[in-house]
Amino acid sequence: MTLTILMLAAAIQASPCLPVSGDTIHARDLAEALPAFAALPAEFSLGYAPVPGATRILPAQDLEEMAARQGVVLKQEEDVCFAWRLQAPSEEDFRAAMTAALDSPQASIEIVETSRFPVPPGDLTFSLSALKPPPRGDADRPVLWKGHIEYGERGRFAVWARVRIAVDATRIAATKPVKAGVPIEREQVEVQACRCFPFGDETARTLDEVVGRVSRQPFQPGDLIPTRSLDRPLDVDRGDLVTVKVHNGSAMIQSEGRAETRGRRGETIVVKNEASGKKFRAKVAGPNQVVLWLSEKER
Repeated sequence: MTLTILMLAAAIQASPCLPVSGDTIHARDLAEALPAFAALPAEFSLGYAPVPGATRILPAQDLEEMAARQGVVLKQEEDVCFAWRLQAPSEEDFRAAMTAALDSPQASIEIVETSRFPVPPGDLTFSLSALKPPPRGDADRPVLWKGHIEYGERGRFAVWARVRIAVDATRIAATKPVKAGVPIEREQVEVQACRCFPFGDETARTLDEVVGRVSRQPFQPGDLIPTRSLDRPLDVDRGDLVTVKVHNGSAMIQSEGRAETRGRRGETIVVKNEASGKKFRAKVAGPNQVVLWLSEKER
């Protein structure tokens, strides 16, 4: 049965536009202004929604035709427009989203500047992967943090902020020259208290990260020590005499060899049997020790 409902043009004005809440305009989005559309399934699609900041006009004739195809006779004399309701997030909105992303109650967040343009309603999100540390972890220097609003079903709307983020922490600096390739001793470094950027900076924070390690580059007094430049000391150096443990099933024999290459525990090096001159590959098991399995299943 055809449902006949007469609508006056005054029922809806072209401005302001009706709000949308997703990627598609549905009958429910129009039903409050045009009650005839309440007779249609709420999820009945009237077309794609506009992008935030733009409008979508549904001509009066198109509305009448869509209603007629659903068994509703609609007399509509005015076009209808749709648009997202936009509003600029507050500073507190930014702070709350950043605090959730940092997950560090000790961190202080000073917002220097934010994007001010209006955005659609949705979840304001910042990710740690979009936050780059300042040079040398200098927490006094603002950094750019990009985020986004998640709106509709799959939409993302970009936002940004300049912020200072800091925590009370420690860092390790050289007090004496540090040579490349030589294990670092305790008296060569010191622990400095700092108001630092909370993460991403590769500066060593504890003595355990530095003392006994070997640097790949030299450092002068006052230089901060980055963890990326540090290695564990070699367990076997080229030319070292090493103990070789050879496993064959349940049997094990022990001999000596000369390291042809260098390595650390868990790494594979080339060893030479000095008696036979034969070279073979073995895994470093500790200082001047290597192990060789004759059966692959035992590795």
